[in-house]
Amino acid sequence: MIPDKEQENIGSGEVVGRIDPICTEEEYVTYVKVLNNYTDVLDPMTTGHVPSPEFSQMPAGTLDYLKSSSDNYLVTESGKRYRPEYVTTFEDTGLGYNALVVNSIGDSGGSSFINISLDHKSSFNVNTSQSYVQGYEGPYGVVNFNAQYVYVTFDNVTSVTKLPDFSSCTLFSAGEWSTVEKDGIPKFRLTLTLRQTGIYSGMDAYYNDSGELVLSFNIPTASLSGKTIVISPGHGVDDGVFDPGAVGQVTEQEINLAVAKKLAEQLEAMGANVVRLQTESVYIHDRSRPKVAREYGADMFLELHCNSNTNTAAHGCEVYYFTPWSQTLAKAVNDNLAAFLDSAYGDGTKSSRGDKYSYYWYTLEQGFPSVLVEMGFVSNDEECLLMADPDNQTGMAKAIAQGIYEYFARSDL
Repeated sequence: MIPDKEQENIGSGEVVGRIDPICTEEEYVTYVKVLNNYTDVLDPMTTGHVPSPEFSQMPAGTLDYLKSSSDNYLVTESGKRYRPEYVTTFEDTGLGYNALVVNSIGDSGGSSFINISLDHKSSFNVNTSQSYVQGYEGPYGVVNFNAQYVYVTFDNVTSVTKLPDFSSCTLFSAGEWSTVEKDGIPKFRLTLTLRQTGIYSGMDAYYNDSGELVLSFNIPTASLSGKTIVISPGHGVDDGVFDPGAVGQVTEQEINLAVAKKLAEQLEAMGANVVRLQTESVYIHDRSRPKVAREYGADMFLELHCNSNTNTAAHGCEVYYFTPWSQTLAKAVNDNLAAFLDSAYGDGTKSSRGDKYSYYWYTLEQGFPSVLVEMGFVSNDEECLLMADPDNQTGMAKAIAQGIYEYFARSDL
């Protein structure tokens, strides 16, 4: 059980590791400062606007040293690339010594947290021990999310303190400091051991009112009771103009909305707190939809769409993910939805197009699993009419709900 009130173990403040600063307080440098929470970080070894799931989002106030400017992007000494509109630059003396103190580790409000004090709000990165394969569109495909560790690597930190006991932390069983080297620069890395392999659903990072860095991790327990699930029916009102999506025998948006409403009913009956974005009447930009979900304290976000193709024989469902911990949800939803469509066809048609790694606005949030569900093809007359049938819409909603149930049910936390 997750405690309703905060439980934590307090750190001792004992210093257990030191590294010399890469820039002293006597050196003059150019800084990059992050302006807003949840700022995307891009891979400096790539070009363009596509982020990488291996780079975590940065909180407002984060500082790093500017290394170079390239193609209108800013690259930092720690190996991160930012869009210039998301950061500001200024000149000052170097950070010098930057002590990191682990104040406490524990649980609060359904999340596990690590509370940290820093002399300076330096950058960091959070990723997992997950291995990848080539995905549908990029090198970050996941066959089965089975990470055992979460890594937090800190930039420009010169000392770290002993970790508190993890007995009050539901998500992690242990932690260990080590040093790693990137491009010849030593850094401190915190390795966190998951209590259950593969049971991890993302991380939020922010500075609280006391200026402390809070790393907050949702605890994915098995029950849907109390979980906040945000559903977004694709298309709808688009900046004052109604966008029906792809058009077949019926419009895509009609199907998206009908299934979303039925899915909300199914999940509410299973105990979940459901937020359905009112996209049929309120304009919410595609990139903003999962950000709006964050405002509701989402444990999960699903964007529902239908597919379209110039090949009118194309059919079946597919579910897209970006973060590796969203892959398990994508697979569970895809497999259950495909099984329902197979039964609805009733003639041996195979409907699964698989769970796929790709980059979509809907899937970029890193604090909770986010997926884009392509339920079927409106460009295929037979499949479009199948999805337009109210009874089949109920079946599709039940199948998606079952996938969500199976995602959470894996947890023994």
